[in-house]
Amino acid sequence: MTKAGNSTSTARTAKSVADVDAYIAAAPAAVQPQLRKLRAMIRAEAPHATEKISYGIPFYEYGDKPNTFQSRLIYFAAQKNHIAVYPAGEAQGLEQYLTERSTLRFPMDKPLPMAKIRALVRTRVRERDAGTKANKLGLARAVPGAPNQSLDLPVPRLRALKAALTAARARGDGQTGQQSKTDQQISFRNC
Repeated sequence: MTKAGNSTSTARTAKSVADVDAYIAAAPAAVQPQLRKLRAMIRAEAPHATEKISYGIPFYEYGDKPNTFQSRLIYFAAQKNHIAVYPAGEAQGLEQYLTERSTLRFPMDKPLPMAKIRALVRTRVRERDAGTKANKLGLARAVPGAPNQSLDLPVPRLRALKAALTAARARGDGQTGQQSKTDQQISFRNC
């Protein structure tokens, strides 16, 4: 059991670093080239992302809501036996490295699958861009007590949902002039 206040992290860098350069410099020499390549690729795929240190590891923030969960693009870390990338989200083609719900672990002794990681970052950037576009179009989820929160779905998916709701209304689907629960939860404007 650990004492209160002691870190149980297995990160292979100094406990407190000021920026990503310092984080990479503090990592073991053998893994530094891979971390530099990973960083360069993330910066190339998300040039407007803000590079920060969060939870003691490199983090890239991207989106129209800074300092929120929705703006978290990707993290990476040098661990004892692997390089971790998270949150992974839809990690297509990287399933063999997926160890938990959204953590990818790449062995340090093998090259990183940069093309697949690049595709993951690209996908996450597109998701954030679609969310930003949906916000600008006025697509929102009606939540009691918190109206007009953004719905984190791509615009084509929102249009498909709207079409499905319209078809359900046309069929009747057992509704007797009342709004369905889905209609109450989701409002579609300018869709």
